[in-house]
Amino acid sequence: MRLSEYCSSLDIDRAIAVTVDSFIGSQKVSCKKALSRAFAKYTLSRPKPQSKRRAGIPVSNPHLPRAQPTAH
Repeated sequence: MRLSEYCSSLDIDRAIAVTVDSFIGSQKVSCKKALSRAFAKYTLSRPKPQSKRRAGIPVSNPHLPRAQPTAH
């Protein structure tokens, strides 16, 4: 969630998806599957914009301990 001065198309898409998911969730179990299929084009997430991190730049392994600086 974020606060912004303007509304982007991603914000609108998210609002539509939340509304449709909420509506489907409030229906009887017998109807949910059919409604999910009928409204799938409004609730399926779209690909997110690419990361700003450049390809090929190595990232340190988070599972290895960091090297401690040595005192001189």
